[in-house]
Amino acid sequence: MRQVFLGERRAFWFQCGLLKDTEGYNRYLLLALVLVTLLKVVIATNTIGSNDVVIYWKLGSMIGSEGLLETYRSTAAMNHPPAIGMALKTLHAASGSERELFAFLVRFVGIAGDFVLGCLVIFSLRKAGAEMSPGWGRQLLLIASPVAVMVSGFHGNTDPLLALLMFWSVYFGWKNSPALSGTLFALACQIKVVPLLILPILLLHWWDRGLLRRFLVPAVTLIVLGYLPILLQEPIVLGRIVGYSGIQGIWGFPMWLRLTNLPAFAPLTFTELTVAQQVVTTVLKAVVVIAVTWMAWVRRREPAVEMFTKCGLAFMIFFFLAPSAAPQYMVWPLPFLLFMSRGVQVAWTASAAAFLFFFYNTICGGLPWYFGDSTRDLVPLWVTWTLLPWAAAGAAAWYGIKQRGSTPPAAGALLG
Repeated sequence: MRQVFLGERRAFWFQCGLLKDTEGYNRYLLLALVLVTLLKVVIATNTIGSNDVVIYWKLGSMIGSEGLLETYRSTAAMNHPPAIGMALKTLHAASGSERELFAFLVRFVGIAGDFVLGCLVIFSLRKAGAEMSPGWGRQLLLIASPVAVMVSGFHGNTDPLLALLMFWSVYFGWKNSPALSGTLFALACQIKVVPLLILPILLLHWWDRGLLRRFLVPAVTLIVLGYLPILLQEPIVLGRIVGYSGIQGIWGFPMWLRLTNLPAFAPLTFTELTVAQQVVTTVLKAVVVIAVTWMAWVRRREPAVEMFTKCGLAFMIFFFLAPSAAPQYMVWPLPFLLFMSRGVQVAWTASAAAFLFFFYNTICGGLPWYFGDSTRDLVPLWVTWTLLPWAAAGAAAWYGIKQRGSTPPAAGALLG
């Protein structure tokens, strides 16, 4: 039955022009990947990036001098998993405390992650099953994405590496390798807790196939090893990491509530939320979890390749309902959008790129960009642009959920 489903879908994809024999294009895609990677390196070499880089630099210095535990206790800015703390300490030491070199090294890690992701898309997907490889034009849109160029080359954060590990975990789900999928999922969780968003998809996929234990053993083991030592010393760290909700009032529904000028929704903060902000944040998070879990449940028996589509849909749901979002988050769904509709991929790339350009241009004081200091005073100058990716996510989520009941060939329209 599964082979019939895949055969019908494959035929539909070819008819839509989504799938093509791209072996002749691989050399050009690789050339594009190299050129875009060099562009990112040039940008990273000649800029400092956003104030996230400076915060990371200071955290690396604090962890090196005071220790990881004391840094967690002394500053709310340390809301990252322990592995990231130790990585920042290592990069700070490797840079000799030089801010410019540290800024380059932080971004080089993300650039390298983008390069590996590009190679995975160009080569590994074809080797795993050429008939499932997205068309070369859509691969090029991912490889040369202006969103990734601005986030990886300029911004400076861990999100590009996070996107790679999440995609790789799902890739091994497609390859029916639960242990490798669980291992990469756990590694992604060492960067941020965002992978928990797609956990229901992975859990129900492996549970329906009787392979859940083989996924959970390496995933749980590595997560415990990464978090437990610091949690035994300071349990509040877990709340700091998992409970982080981003700055309120700059994205989605909380932004609309702030525009009402009600005092309860006025603060732009992530540390001292009002009771009303806490309630809204909790409700929105709960709705995201329920929506993604429901979607994962009703679609749990679809072929493994649909995991990519489901993860893309999960991120669209998240970005529409999230209580907050940051510019660097825009890279999270990029590889998964290869398996959603062409319109969704283009709409997200264009809307997110427009938002990012005006955001960075504002915080840098115009072109050329060198250092972007994002302050509360600048929020009114760029916050309106968040409506573009927010609206794109809402439309994509609505369309994806609406298509759930379609027959196999029609469901392929999601990918065409």
